[in-house]
Amino acid sequence: MLRKIHLVDFLFLCLCGLFAEQLLFNSPVISRSMADSLKLCVETIIPSLFCFMVLTSFLSNSSLGKWLSLPMLPLCRLLCLPVNCGAALILCFLGGYPAGVKALSDAWQRREIDDKTLQRMLLFAICPAPSFVIVTVGCYFLCNQMLGCLLYGAQVLSVLFLALVSSVPASVQSKQKLSRTLFQGECLPYDHALVEAVLFSSRTLLGMCGYIVFFAVLSSLLAQFPLPTEVLTISSAALEISGACGKLAVLSIPHRLSVLSFFLSFGGLSVQFQLKSILGNCPCSFLRLFLGRIAHGLCSAVFTELLLSAFPQTAAVFSADASPLPLSNASTPLLSLCLIGMICILLNGSQRKVAAKE
Repeated sequence: MLRKIHLVDFLFLCLCGLFAEQLLFNSPVISRSMADSLKLCVETIIPSLFCFMVLTSFLSNSSLGKWLSLPMLPLCRLLCLPVNCGAALILCFLGGYPAGVKALSDAWQRREIDDKTLQRMLLFAICPAPSFVIVTVGCYFLCNQMLGCLLYGAQVLSVLFLALVSSVPASVQSKQKLSRTLFQGECLPYDHALVEAVLFSSRTLLGMCGYIVFFAVLSSLLAQFPLPTEVLTISSAALEISGACGKLAVLSIPHRLSVLSFFLSFGGLSVQFQLKSILGNCPCSFLRLFLGRIAHGLCSAVFTELLLSAFPQTAAVFSADASPLPLSNASTPLLSLCLIGMICILLNGSQRKVAAKE
């Protein structure tokens, strides 16, 4: 055991020495990478996340989060979750990677959920924000909003699937434990909740930008090695997903949309270190968080393939080497009906205009 510990220390010492050598002799590449990643943070990450993070954190800190759990009561009972976890699910779906984790961390610190419930929900209550997936990835990188909606749909289905699968062992818990009073525990007053929300969002975004810059530097150093483009792109996505989405979107590999969906769920090591910093002293190891992201990514990739098979026109738009599917194809009756309906509306409108002129 002692030899293994010394071997790990020696390995990290060598990596630190190699990194220091690159800092000294490869500074132009590092400076350019830092400038690009800071530009990404200022122009994309902060504008799209800050205000929404303040909103979700305010809801989590105040009593409004408990009211937010009311419409989620049937789903919480179906998934064998405590009734006060509904807000965490909503914030997970809408607030991006840190929102659901922040809500769970707050609930654990208020003793509203126990260690097992926290560890179970960390398996699935982490989801990229719809603004990032639909707008940034779908509209900006893929130039197709429907693809962004498809990717986000795969993320939501993965969350629900993992929650349902993990509910099987949790169903043996007593109904009394799962049906705790929704409004138990104390929440911050509205003014304190707003102050804490702004401070938390500022600290979290600053930390996110720091991780993005650091892992972007690692990606730029990795790109100096003579490796295939596909290997470099996937390695960059495994380190930091925000800057790698654009590269994944144009990567020429089979099932690239499913690969992109996997890394959106996985989040990269950058996101996982951010989540670990938010959790603080919560009882969850980094390995458990890492394996949960792997499971979530695999489920997202599978659901993406299923959605692509259900919407073949979306697949043809994305694929660079696919031939366009005709809208009147017998395999797409819904699209054919929509086309016929739009033609009828057009003819009806034209007829009315002609009648009005006469």
